[in-house]
Amino acid sequence: MYDCIPIGDIKHEFFLTLPDASIQCSLNKKSCQMCISYGEKISVEMDDIQMAGSAPNVAIGLARQGRKAAVLSIMGDDAVALFSKSELEKEGVSSRYVETRKDIKSSVATVINFKGERSILAGHADVSYRIPKTFPKTRWVHVSELGSGYEKLYKDLAAQKARRGYKISFNPGVTQIKERKPELMNLIKKTDVLFVNVEEVQKLLKSRSRNIQTLVSGLHKLGVKTAFLTDGRQGAYASESGDIFHLPILPGERVEATGAGDSFASGCLGAIMAGKSIPHAMVWGSINATSVIKYIGGQIGLLSRKEIEAERYRLSDYHATKLN
Repeated sequence: MYDCIPIGDIKHEFFLTLPDASIQCSLNKKSCQMCISYGEKISVEMDDIQMAGSAPNVAIGLARQGRKAAVLSIMGDDAVALFSKSELEKEGVSSRYVETRKDIKSSVATVINFKGERSILAGHADVSYRIPKTFPKTRWVHVSELGSGYEKLYKDLAAQKARRGYKISFNPGVTQIKERKPELMNLIKKTDVLFVNVEEVQKLLKSRSRNIQTLVSGLHKLGVKTAFLTDGRQGAYASESGDIFHLPILPGERVEATGAGDSFASGCLGAIMAGKSIPHAMVWGSINATSVIKYIGGQIGLLSRKEIEAERYRLSDYHATKLN
């Protein structure tokens, strides 16, 4: 039996650093634009090419913590898929459920890093995901970013949860949140642990409020049991059984932020699988994320359980506080 099977796109990411650009922000500095000269050849630094995607990021994060994981994904029958399967197996993650098809192209993305923040140009393969007939037994299913064609998968995951006996961890993608289809809202009702950022919650709830109590209350009304909300440099929040906790970010070097949310999720999930409390899980997630953003890409800095626990012991005063 697997501990977790993350489901989602696997892609190649090209990591570029943009040494020169201008930043234009509104007065509240919440809405910024990165500006480069149009129609000109732009000089960049080529940092790396890596396998990427929320599903493999979370699977590798859990595998490094000693958990048995596999990834369910659909890719083109191409060099991207061959490389990705090889990378998964190196990390001890099963690629048995990574399907390859000749009629599609694998997903790709370009990550532009500028002063520690990143913008992503992403292209998802348009495929219809489904639960395979040979889907193995697993304690958890982690549902991550997908392009179009997700509706049947969402419907089947919700319908088969009780019969198959898995728990659902959910980090919906941009497409799903934007469309707010019934399949999304129904899967949220079945979700045991939801990972979202504050802006995503606002879109889900059609709310402009940034009040955490208001947003958390709205999520629980949708049926969410446990919610983790990230808020950039403001840290993270979590809610379970009416209790809301806040954890500030850890200070540290910030090279590139891709995969920070996935590393936070894999740290939290690993702690929950180990029987830890939600405040404890937040610390695991934060330590994992702080390590990841010291490197280019979402996987190099992922920590083992021993490394997370050692860092937590060193940071004995770092803990989540209850807000209510």
